[in-house]
Amino acid sequence: MIGLLALAGIGLWITVVIRLSKLFPAWLGIVKFRSMLSVATFFILGILPFADDIVGKWQFRRLCAQNDFVTLSADWNSVKRAVSEEIPTLGLDGYVIPISVQKVSYLDLDTQKQFLTFKAFHTKGGFLERHLYGMDGLTSCWPKKTNETWALVKINDLIRAGENASKSKGQ
Repeated sequence: MIGLLALAGIGLWITVVIRLSKLFPAWLGIVKFRSMLSVATFFILGILPFADDIVGKWQFRRLCAQNDFVTLSADWNSVKRAVSEEIPTLGLDGYVIPISVQKVSYLDLDTQKQFLTFKAFHTKGGFLERHLYGMDGLTSCWPKKTNETWALVKINDLIRAGENASKSKGQ
């Protein structure tokens, strides 16, 4: 049923775009290049509902590429126990689609200094993707070297050691 409604919506949009494409040159009083202007108007109006998603996904990919790194402190070898620092996910301004940043940070439990940090980005896409498609999906990007870095520093062992230290203090 939802598929039929989507097809009806698409059909209605195409009908409106065709009609406006034919009327637009007449509204402007253009005679000489009427068919070229009609075709151009058809393509511009046709992609208009997807424009925010097209531009927004480009911005999202660019943001991911610019932040594709993991920061590891010089003294990471000396870390014996770690804890994940709780940092809230924040929305970013200045983008066509809603994008949020998740800052990830691990602290040396003994010095309380960050030794491993990176950023991940998340989006649910453009207006149509969020509201009309019903996908409700989330696209995320993480630095490519995240898993390698976690394995290098043995982050799971460090966190486990930090949790064990916290349990011993609590007893």
